Amino acid sequence: PAAEEVPPRDGPDFDETAPPYGDVQDDLPPPPRPEDERGPSRFDHAPPFRRRLNINRLWTWAAAIFAVIALGTVVAVNYVGVPVVVVRGEDNKIRAFVNSCRHRGAEILHDASGECKFLKCPYHAWTYRLDGQLARAPPTESLEGFDVKDVCLDQVKVEEFCGFVYVNLDPAATSLKSQTGDLETEIRHWAPDIDNLT
Repeated sequence: PAAEEVPPRDGPDFDETAPPYGDVQDDLPPPPRPEDERGPSRFDHAPPFRRRLNINRLWTWAAAIFAVIALGTVVAVNYVGVPVVVVRGEDNKIRAFVNSCRHRGAEILHDASGECKFLKCPYHAWTYRLDGQLARAPPTESLEGFDVKDVCLDQVKVEEFCGFVYVNLDPAATSLKSQTGDLETEIRHWAPDIDNLT
């Protein structure tokens, strides 16, 4: 028999509570984010379909490991409408952040990839170290009570897996390794040079 046709979402017969739409959650809160003068978070305006499908609870491919192999390399990706930047810091650790300045929310890195020593917002020149810590904020240097040490980019969970880098917007997400069981062992058994292939 032919598969049941799903009514268009804007059609008169659409029922959001019925399958295949009603079987998934729509109550996922945005990741925690301190309130300050920068206005609403990008997470506050997440598309309904992303909240409904809980996509930001899934580990998603961001880059091949060779793209961030050198110290200071960065890769900008778009994760279901949320800009994310993956960085290998001077300490050789890979981190990921929301690619959005903590001042006014401007996108910091526009190029897909490259090398840098700092992440500098093009809007008001707020400058962040590669560990996400704010290093300099020119408009606030004479502002009483403001300390750059209190400001960091919003961190995103990140993991390396078999030559690739994955990210997850859910701060409570379990590790990718714990979700994949013995998959890495099996992959490396059949493809021992997987890190070089990517």
